[in-house]
Amino acid sequence: MDKASILGDAIDYLKELLQRISDLHNELESTPTPLRSLPPTPSSFHPLTPTTQTLSFPVEVRLREGRAVNIHMLCGRRPGLLLATMKALDNLGLDVQQAVISCFNGFALDVFRAENHMANFDGPGFSMVDDSWIQTKAIDVEPSTDFSPYLSRILEDCVWNGNRAIVFDVYWDVESVNTKSERRLSSVKLSTKNLCLFLRLPNQFTDNLKDLYRFFASKFVTFVGVQIEEDLVLLKENHGIVIRSYLEIGKLAAVARGTPIVEFLGARELAHKILSCDMSRLDSIQSKWDEAGGDDRLEAAAIEGWLIYNVYDQLQQ
Repeated sequence: MDKASILGDAIDYLKELLQRISDLHNELESTPTPLRSLPPTPSSFHPLTPTTQTLSFPVEVRLREGRAVNIHMLCGRRPGLLLATMKALDNLGLDVQQAVISCFNGFALDVFRAENHMANFDGPGFSMVDDSWIQTKAIDVEPSTDFSPYLSRILEDCVWNGNRAIVFDVYWDVESVNTKSERRLSSVKLSTKNLCLFLRLPNQFTDNLKDLYRFFASKFVTFVGVQIEEDLVLLKENHGIVIRSYLEIGKLAAVARGTPIVEFLGARELAHKILSCDMSRLDSIQSKWDEAGGDDRLEAAAIEGWLIYNVYDQLQQ
């Protein structure tokens, strides 16, 4: 993927996050006016043509070196708008360091520098066979748990690393309801190039899980999984979760390698077929699964996510 495509994806990502500003004050009655010209772009900037079709007011985002951004927005004035906007930016993991605000002829906000302070993946880290490092976070989700910053961090990592792919896996509990067996989503694993997030979900879905619904509905990333067709049906039928953009990695491998049988392989077998890398650590954990501790199981989850991420990455080349 070339640099322009990577930056384009990053802009789309920031745009979708900034949509939450609109959600916080969706009753805003604004009459968008053309954005005034911004100062010439220094060579360290990466300017891109913004699109504002999804927002009720113009927002322009420019990426700087590292993970810093510049933001310009313009809309009609409304009491409490500044507070709501700054709160929204904070919720997006953006630490505003320098900004200018104008209330003349509407409300204008120019953030000259904002840097990321997303949620910290402070769980154990694990070294992969290629010496890359996967940082993890496991969360027992309660009704009061706000895990949206971690979802944002996952989105950020998949964009900034140039691969709009998030490897996912879901796990189910079987419950008896009126003499019928039903499956309930019990946990979700999300993996990128550098991160692995494991969410253990409550028995009763609560309002904070709306963030998970919106996350899976994202249109600018691809959710990659192994043998996921049944999972997709159950997510929709049992929980109303729709994954808008997804890829069955086995089918991609079957087409890319001209070997139909690989479509039906599990994660480990598929990775072994495509990558031919050392899996002794994963095999060691799985061979003693019943005795494995929490960190060992989390390591196994991180390894599997890393394997499928690299399978996807290799097949895309």
